[in-house]
Parts: sequence; structure tokens; C-alpha cells
Amino acid sequence: MYVFYEAVFHFLSRSSCTIVKLIWDMVIRNIEGVGRVIRIMSELEELEITRHCETEIARQLLLDLTVDEHSQNLCLCSKLHNVRLHASDESDIPVLLGFIKSRWHMHVSSQCVPLRSIAIETESGFDSVIHKNFLDELQVFEGEGLKASDRFQRVSEKDRLCF
Repeated sequence: MYVFYEAVFHFLSRSSCTIVKLIWDMVIRNIEGVGRVIRIMSELEELEITRHCETEIARQLLLDLTVDEHSQNLCLCSKLHNVRLHASDESDIPVLLGFIKSRWHMHVSSQCVPLRSIAIETESGFDSVIHKNFLDELQVFEGEGLKASDRFQRVSEKDRLCF
């Protein structure tokens, strides 16, 4: 593990701080390091990754945060309800949908707080057939109360695309 992640982990474990919002404003180069840091934040409610995540790193982060009702493991970041992620245009749509569904109020177990909002930012927006199906599913979640928007457009560093 990179020295930086190890240092952050040790700082958090010694400080006994309760962190409810994490804004990660640097490129993620090691998903295991980030995972270890996030695991120590049991009270985390909001997670924002402001820098571009490579496809595989975003995928693994979402898989780590996906609630598996059949697992004996406790829900990672059980109070997490707001997520913002800057991801590549090739985001793994099935993994993203799996994450949303697993944390949605109709699917989440009593050990986790339901997801309230999610924002995924990309450089070119969503425009393929897979993305169309994804947007259709998001509209269903929006109808059930998830903070969502179907306004997708090309975004720059200053613009944000939320759903």
C-alpha cells in the first residue's frame, strides 16, 4: 500500500474523529488504500470523489460499497446516503445500477441507511443504448424519491452532471 494511504489510515485510527463527509480531491491510484481508509469511517454519510476515476477503480469502489444481503459481512459505510463520483465515460453501468439498487430503500437491509442522492460526472455524458436503459431505470428511482435528474450534457471541469 502506498505510504500516503497508510499515513491517513493511521491518523484516522489514532484520532478517534467521527467523519461524516469525505471529499477525496486527488487522483486515486490504489483502490486497496482508499478502501482501507473508507472502512475506518463507519459514520461516513457523504462521499465525494472530485477527480477522474479510472474505470476499474470506480468499478471496484462501487462494488466495495454495494450492499450484499446474502453476505455475513457488515455493510461498509452503513450510513452513506449521498455519493458523488467523477468517473470515466466507460463506467460499468450494471455495477453502478447494482450499487444504487443495493442501497435503495426497498432493497436495503435494516443495517444500512437508504441512498438519498447520487451524482456521476463524466466528460461526455450518457448517450448509448446501454445509457438509455440506465436513464430509464434512474427515472423509476426518481419516481420513488431518489434525488435524480435526466439532464445529461457534455460537462467540463466547472459543470456537473447529477442524477
